[in-house]
Amino acid sequence: MTDRLHMKNIEIKTTPTDFCFLTTNQTRHSFTLYIEFHMVKNEECEKFARFYHSRCLGEWFDKWNEQREIGTFLGPI
Repeated sequence: MTDRLHMKNIEIKTTPTDFCFLTTNQTRHSFTLYIEFHMVKNEECEKFARFYHSRCLGEWFDKWNEQREIGTFLGPI
């Protein structure tokens, strides 16, 4: 019981709803968040990292990272 008293409050956040993207297929939204993360070079960078990590499948951004490394990524980064 004392362990619960000493636990810190954890705030869980996810990506806010973007009505430009339909909720049935989030692939394009995930791709856009990934691109925005790599294009932003300021304090909002951490925010976009949280967004695409919570919205995208791990395999997707692993694949996109591999494509960026070998130069075959199709996004405008």
